[in-house]
Amino acid sequence: MTSPIIPWMGGKRRLADRLIPLFPPHECYVEVFAGGAALYFMRP
Repeated sequence: MTSPIIPWMGGKRRLADRLIPLFPPHECYVEVFAGGAALYFMRP
């Protein structure tokens, strides 16, 4: 697991291994409430 660029309280970095497999196939990814953007940078 990579270190976050910006540490963020309540971030989803620790849950990324569980959340990312739940993402449906997509061409455009938008994270409305990005915070530290951990999932954005960790997704395939």
